[in-house]
Amino acid sequence: MQRLFILMFCLACTIVGVVWGFNRWKLRRNGVRTMGTVVDISVSGITTEKAFYPVVEFKTDTGNKIRFRGTTGTAYSPSYQQGQLVKVIYSQQEPWNAKIDNFEQLWLGPVSIGLFGLIALGAFLSFG
Repeated sequence: MQRLFILMFCLACTIVGVVWGFNRWKLRRNGVRTMGTVVDISVSGITTEKAFYPVVEFKTDTGNKIRFRGTTGTAYSPSYQQGQLVKVIYSQQEPWNAKIDNFEQLWLGPVSIGLFGLIALGAFLSFG
């Protein structure tokens, strides 16, 4: 029973990474690109373990102003500065679900989860 749970967990991580990555690929392929401005740095976490997330504002091609928080935070110090211009990509159907158009913000999550699942699955099948 425990082996089945481990196998299912590894497969689930791999599938989540692949589906998440596919959705990001579709956004890169079909999304609208524009420039945005970092308007704030969102801090989360406890006092000793803070994470800093960029808060970006941009205008859609229809003129709507959208504000969103970056998907990946950094520890110890922010990697973005207020007023900094960044590339933004968004879906016309869901502009509020915009992303900063770089590797860290688009791909770090899906690649990390997918690789973890694949490596864990390989280890399980090899040493199981």
